[in-house]
Amino acid sequence: MIVAMIQARMGSTRLPGKVLMDINGKPSLDRMIDRVRQATLVDRIVVLTSVEPADDEIESHLFGRNDVMVYRGDEADVLNRYVQAIRDLNIKDDDGIIRLTADCPLIDPRVLDGLIQYYKDNEYDYVSNILPATFPDGLDCEILSKSVFKRLDAKSTGNEREHVTLNIRNNRDDYSVGNYECHTDYSNYRWTLDMEKDLEYIRMIFGAFSDDGFFFEDVIKLIETGDIHAYTKKRN
Repeated sequence: MIVAMIQARMGSTRLPGKVLMDINGKPSLDRMIDRVRQATLVDRIVVLTSVEPADDEIESHLFGRNDVMVYRGDEADVLNRYVQAIRDLNIKDDDGIIRLTADCPLIDPRVLDGLIQYYKDNEYDYVSNILPATFPDGLDCEILSKSVFKRLDAKSTGNEREHVTLNIRNNRDDYSVGNYECHTDYSNYRWTLDMEKDLEYIRMIFGAFSDDGFFFEDVIKLIETGDIHAYTKKRN
C-alpha cells in the first residue's frame, strides 16, 4: 500500500491560514488533495495536522470526507506526528509513505506516480525529487517505509524532528538514497504557496485550465508560449 501523508497547519509566519485560502473556488488544501487523488499508485490519503486549537479548522473542514482522513499530533515535533500516525493507523512495515507539505497545491499526480514507481523498482531507503531538485519548487515529494521512519525517530534530534527527513540529508552515508529527476531542470520555477504573491500566481495557473486534470508540463507550455509569465526564484 502507498499512503500519502500531507502535513498541514493553519499557522504560518508569512501567510497565516494559507492551507484553507481560496484558489478559484476551492480551498488550497482541497486543490492539493484532489490532485493527489489523481495519482494512480496512491491508495490512501492522510492529512497530518497538530493538536493546537487553530488547527481545529482543518479537522472541521475535512470532517465527513471519505477520501481522506485527518490525524492530529505534536505541532513542533513533526517527525513524532508521522511516527504516531503510522502506528495508530496500522500502516505495515512494507507500505510506502509519501511525505507531502500542504504548501504544494500544484503537486503533480504523474510526478507522484513516477516517484512511487522509481521507489518500487529499486531498493532505496528513501527516494525524493529534491536531491538535487529538478522539478519546479512546489512539486516536492519524498517516499520511505515505516521501518525507515523508525530509524529516523531513533536518530533525529533538534530541528531534524521538525523537518522530518533532515537526518537522511545530513547523514546520507547511513541510508540508501535515490533521486527521481525531471528530464529538464525546472527547479528555478516557483510554484509553492508561502506568500501572497505565490497565492496570486497559483490562482493564475489554475485559472488557465478548465479543471484539475492538467500536469506540470501543461503549465510549462503556457510559460514557454507566454500565455502566463514565468515566476522564478532560486531556492536557498
